[in-house]
Amino acid sequence: MGSTRRAGQAGFFRVANILRNKLKSVFVTDFYRTTRLLEWRGAQIEVCMDHGVVKTAQHSTPICEVELELKSGAAQQLYELALALLEIAPLELETVSKAEHGFRLLSGYIKQPTKAEMPRLRKNGSLTDALQTLIWSCLLHLQGNLRGAMDSGDAEYLHQMRIALRRLRVVLRMTEKFRSDAQLATLRSEFAMLGTTLGRIREWDVFIAGVAGPLCATRAGDDGLQVLLDVSERQRADCYMGLRSVAQRRELQRLILRLAIWMHGSYWQQAGEGAPHALVFAVRYLQRLEKRYKKTEQQRDVTDYRQLHALRILAKKLRYSAECYTSLYGKKEAGNYLSALGKVQEVLGEINDVAVARRLLNDLAQTTELSGHPQTIMLAMDWIDSNIPINIRLLRKNSRSFNKNQAFWKA
Repeated sequence: MGSTRRAGQAGFFRVANILRNKLKSVFVTDFYRTTRLLEWRGAQIEVCMDHGVVKTAQHSTPICEVELELKSGAAQQLYELALALLEIAPLELETVSKAEHGFRLLSGYIKQPTKAEMPRLRKNGSLTDALQTLIWSCLLHLQGNLRGAMDSGDAEYLHQMRIALRRLRVVLRMTEKFRSDAQLATLRSEFAMLGTTLGRIREWDVFIAGVAGPLCATRAGDDGLQVLLDVSERQRADCYMGLRSVAQRRELQRLILRLAIWMHGSYWQQAGEGAPHALVFAVRYLQRLEKRYKKTEQQRDVTDYRQLHALRILAKKLRYSAECYTSLYGKKEAGNYLSALGKVQEVLGEINDVAVARRLLNDLAQTTELSGHPQTIMLAMDWIDSNIPINIRLLRKNSRSFNKNQAFWKA
């Protein structure tokens, strides 16, 4: 084991002395490093513990990291060691390097929610390559918003986490359709439960932003409405508290590491044998999904929330699945199709928000605080129901527009 002190200067290269003397450091990474080479289940992994600071002339940020570097062995073993360390201490995966921290300090970078970026797939690539690329993309999107959702009051981080989870679950479902696996089924189920947890928080966010908050604003001084807002905000705070607990934060890190271990496991070696081209699989898979969606759309009853909920789920699956393969096709054709489908999904989401708001309000009506305010409950219910006719008309209009679009995928 060794202990060293390191100082790094950005922008320092081996150049002629006359130029070297003119260079100035724009930031400094100043930290102590303790290293140990571990034998871990047949692999050699260097463990570096760094403690110090990244600083510019005006700003600084602390460094407290455990860095793992695989010297020999399989990548899977690196993640297994990380998982073992997580059982000892509440560590969190870091996606930003020390140098990137330095440049962020220098530029005055302000952390923002990370949006999805669909990766480019090779037209002649295999399905296994495409699925792996898509899964890693979803995972990076999820990780890019995880810390913000835990530590920030900006609800957009949570929204982007939910989008990342939807995309991930869609891709894992495609993977399972290609080749089933017990470990994959377990992971998919656990990510679904995480999605449910985040969904509960989002329900309260929408209820407060769309019902309790506006009603209080339009009827200032109404005691019943203030109670409705206070109780709703307390319910939301309880949900956030559960998400941000030490136990839940560790469980999220554990789930990400377990997925990474599976991604480097034997599943992909076996799945790669005789895998079809991504293009061939995409056509078959998307055709089946679109057929299911259109059949359900033709049979749906606009007054039946359960049917509309089922249609919304199919619209999401079709949209996110189709988005995965847009890089294999023309941007214009895919864009028109997905834009029209997105409008259908959006109005179905608004209709679902009405159903959820009604459910939450009925639950709130049973609480001690609101049981004595029946007029408040009636007023809120009328507010919730007021947009139903508009949403139904929009659904019919957007559905007709979408049905005019031809599927953009082809072999």
